[in-house]
Amino acid sequence: MKFLKFFSLFLATVTLSSCFNNDLDYDMQAQYEIEKPLIQQYVQENLPGATLDTATGIWYQILDIGDEEDTYVYKTLGAGGGIESPIIQVKYTLRLLNGTVVDKVDTEQGFTSNLAGLIQAWHIAFLPKKIGELNTGGFTENGLQKNSRIRFVTPSMWGYQNRSFGNVPADSPLDFTIEVLDVKAPTNTIN
Repeated sequence: MKFLKFFSLFLATVTLSSCFNNDLDYDMQAQYEIEKPLIQQYVQENLPGATLDTATGIWYQILDIGDEEDTYVYKTLGAGGGIESPIIQVKYTLRLLNGTVVDKVDTEQGFTSNLAGLIQAWHIAFLPKKIGELNTGGFTENGLQKNSRIRFVTPSMWGYQNRSFGNVPADSPLDFTIEVLDVKAPTNTIN
């Protein structure tokens, strides 16, 4: 049974990696080493006081911790089942390191999505540091909550990697400012 779970996880990782990397010679770590000094300079000029998450290379600032009374509780899906992926509703701005705004949603209703469908940097930003005994690597104790605001700069490996996406060129570090309007459980949660 353990082998089957391991094999399924391995197969999913290989499949996802092949979807993200259209170049078999793509080296995420080498690309990160190229981006690292550019990101550091950008952060020094644009996000003074930001914190570096050394595990991911993401620089972040928590601008507002959000509602502490009405918190969404991030959950695991049982033994080896992963993490429940909430539905998030946000306003956000996406900039490239040259300062160009390449995407923005600032309407009253914002943008709504299941967190699972978004780039890895958003998972890292939204999840709490731990869910039960599972270390998830998030930036806050409870994860992002309703009325939280965060700004972070992520290396391309947690964004679109070596793929272009819309107005985002391949190998682009990304600067996000996110205002969380709501976080709620997915409607298809199985208990």
